Order: sequence, then C-alpha cells, then structure tokens
Amino acid sequence: MWKFNLIFLSAFTIIQSQYVSAQAKYSALSSFELIKVTDNDSVSFHLTSPEKPLTLFIFLSPECPLSKNYTLTLNNLFQQYDQQVQFYGCVSGKGFSYDEIRSFLSTYKILFPFFVDENKKLTNYISATVTPQVMLLDKNDEMIYKGAIDDWVQDLGKQKLNVSKHYLQDAIEAFLHHKPVAIKETKAYGCFINDY
Repeated sequence: MWKFNLIFLSAFTIIQSQYVSAQAKYSALSSFELIKVTDNDSVSFHLTSPEKPLTLFIFLSPECPLSKNYTLTLNNLFQQYDQQVQFYGCVSGKGFSYDEIRSFLSTYKILFPFFVDENKKLTNYISATVTPQVMLLDKNDEMIYKGAIDDWVQDLGKQKLNVSKHYLQDAIEAFLHHKPVAIKETKAYGCFINDY
C-alpha cells in the first residue's frame, strides 16, 4: 500500500509540475502588452489565453519592400484560416509613428488585427529578427513553425518566379490535421528589426 501511494504521489507530482510549467510558459506570453492599431485609434492590449488551436505572430515593417509584397499572401491566409488561427500582425519597436502604420494598413488593405510591440519584449521573447517573419504557436506556447512564409525569397534581392514551398500554410495544415510538421524552421530573409 505504501509503494502504491508513493507511485501515485510521484505520478501526481510529475503531472502537476508539467501543468504548472505549461501555465507558467503561457502566462509569460500573456503578460505582454501590445498596442492595437485601428483606423482611428491606438489602444493598449494584453495577449490573452488562445481560443483557437493556433496563434500566428507576423512581424512586418511599413517600409520593408518584402513586407509590402507579402500582404496579399497574408490576407489570403487570414481569410482561409481565421477560424482556426489567431493572427497578430506586429510592428516591433518605436521606429514608426502610428500614422505611418495606419497608412501601411490602409494602402495594403491588411485584414488581420495589427499591433505594435513598442518595447520589443514580445519580439525578444520569441526571437523575431527580420521582417517579414512568422511564428506559429500552439495553445501551450510551443513553437510549431518559425521563419519564412514560403520559398519565394531565396536571398536578399533574389526571388523565384514561382513559389514551390508554402512553409507556413503547410505547417498550419499539418497541425490542424494532426500530422507531423515536416519543416519546423526556415531562414527568413528581409529587413532587420531595428534595435529601438
């Protein structure tokens, strides 16, 4: 009886510590404050527990040519996966005014919610370094995919005529269909995120 209780207690302790660990990980993510940018306002916003299976952070820059070029692709993905994926478009740092960001959103008709990570706390936490770059996480804050949206960009200033690998979309599809994600990380090419 004593052995059984010890085994049960050990198993419970392991399960409890794993649960606490998962909660602590997500609470770190949910503690970040971003600024939500709309057509005529900018309001503080705290990340909350995800209601959808996946959360996608999309780091963009209003002056980055590749960020501009990918807005159509990203809008299409948003329209296709909005029910299963929580989208967060994100500008990192204080390098752009809210008017510049609003102009970017309006010009490129960005459909998904858009935020500013002024203090770069979220940016540093998930190690975003360039724009455009995406990070796809599950409900436990586990990284499912990180990197480029697809294989259109081969290097700075070097693009393919046609996209042949849809890294982000493939990762979303695999996860939603309970299959292994074949490619979990790629190199994202683009404009470096400023240090301020």
